[in-house]
Amino acid sequence: MVQSSAAALWWMQSSSRIIGGKLDKIENNPWLISISSREFGGHFCGGSLLTPSWVFTAAHCLNDIKSQEDLVVRAGSDNKNSGGVMRKVRRFIKHPDFERASPLDMDYGLIETRRPFELGPKVAAIQLASYEHPLRIDQQCKIAGWGLTKDPTQEHRPLKSAIVKIGSIEDCRKKYYPEVITSNMICAGGGGNDACQGDSGGPIVCNDMQFGVVSWGRECGLADYYGIYASVSVVRSWIFDYVGV
Repeated sequence: MVQSSAAALWWMQSSSRIIGGKLDKIENNPWLISISSREFGGHFCGGSLLTPSWVFTAAHCLNDIKSQEDLVVRAGSDNKNSGGVMRKVRRFIKHPDFERASPLDMDYGLIETRRPFELGPKVAAIQLASYEHPLRIDQQCKIAGWGLTKDPTQEHRPLKSAIVKIGSIEDCRKKYYPEVITSNMICAGGGGNDACQGDSGGPIVCNDMQFGVVSWGRECGLADYYGIYASVSVVRSWIFDYVGV
């Protein structure tokens, strides 16, 4: 199907990246995690710290990982492949409905570290949103990550962030295909700001709470297409069963 091909193209390109926006500091995003793999040559996805020992990310980031030994997570650094504090991984978990769902639906993953991170100004846990915290259309939210940008000279530069606006599911379905955009997704973008290769798995943060996970989209930063995020509120009970938050 056309929509499957579009989603697959994003998946093959992801990791994702911040398009537009500005350079930022980890102190302003202390919950942001870099996920690395020796097989992939370093950083390939983002994540968020839920507790000192648990990282929340996208399931598609974990799809080609053969063993937890292949993964390392980094916290507290502006740079994706240096600095901060690194932890080896005890286990990783993909949501059980991810591969059975429509393209990139239920795109949720968890990573447990072997040792907890020490929390501080550059390393902090983020609060997750629930159904009690609804989003408004045009509400401004923040995305951040270390992925590529439209400027090739910035490929290996430090952390970037951008502000995106929440779009309506109805408008999002018109721009993509109705059956592709599910009630488990959030659509956001605008002003040339977007996530892209290298940012997958990172959080979309509104009012200091995480509402979604960078999941997929059609190319990056296109004016007529939203970026698609996996909605956090849908899986709060699944997360709680493992993480306790």
